[in-house]
Amino acid sequence: MNNKGQTLVIFVMLLPFLCVIMGYVVEKCYLLYQERSLKNTASIVCRYALDTHKDLDSLQQLALENDRNIQEFQVVFSDDQKEVEILLMKEQSGIVSEWIRKKTYEIKVKVSCME
Repeated sequence: MNNKGQTLVIFVMLLPFLCVIMGYVVEKCYLLYQERSLKNTASIVCRYALDTHKDLDSLQQLALENDRNIQEFQVVFSDDQKEVEILLMKEQSGIVSEWIRKKTYEIKVKVSCME
């Protein structure tokens, strides 16, 4: 028997589902990469704040030099200045969802470090 025609029909029917699944995987990996990048930036700012005890403007400038899309920046020092908590937030558009609809994702990270 010749099943080439049936196989082609099944492939054509499954192709949209495969594209959607691949798009979801790419989108998720891209957003995880962006979150990891923002977390690394927060860690850099946190260590810098502990080492130098600089003012908030220089800490914010350091964060913006590492990622210029940061929209929210908060620094909380403990009472004894030995612990710092950094909160960074940015909105990131996805790769695949940008083609389909103009959706942005909110990425928020909170990092605390101690001496």
